[in-house]
Amino acid sequence: MTLDPIFLQKLFTILGWYGVLFAIVLWLAVIRWTWQDISRRTERPAYRLLAALLPVLLFLPGVLIYLVLRPKMTLDENYQFSLEEEALLQTLDEYRVCPACEKPIQANWTFCPVCQTRIRSKCSGCGELLIPEWAICPVCGRQVLSSSTGGNSYISEHTDHSRDNNR
Repeated sequence: MTLDPIFLQKLFTILGWYGVLFAIVLWLAVIRWTWQDISRRTERPAYRLLAALLPVLLFLPGVLIYLVLRPKMTLDENYQFSLEEEALLQTLDEYRVCPACEKPIQANWTFCPVCQTRIRSKCSGCGELLIPEWAICPVCGRQVLSSSTGGNSYISEHTDHSRDNNR
């Protein structure tokens, strides 16, 4: 059984056109994928354009170059990461250590339950808990005075010292 040369020529012509059509569709799909991927990774129009030009000009090597140079995380992943980081920092802010005994304390505590050191004081004007580094109450503006026992404990003006006497 011999194959007709004209039949083989038509077969290879048809297969060639299908190959060219496949390459064009693949090229367009790669360009679209690159555009969509870079749009999820950056908001900068210049980066988007440059990323889309790589597969337009270089086809498959351009995609490989893009994969190496593209941003590591998408915008959504960056946002989620920043939320997780912020939540972690808030958790760390809530749990501190006592300056005297270095045991864990919470931010809303006035005294350390272990060593009974005054960690914070309440403002006499508004009752807000004050951080030792503050010179005035941020809510009402009253001046905070340093106690005579040391620099780590601060009291506000006219604070009731009845709790200090119980120590």
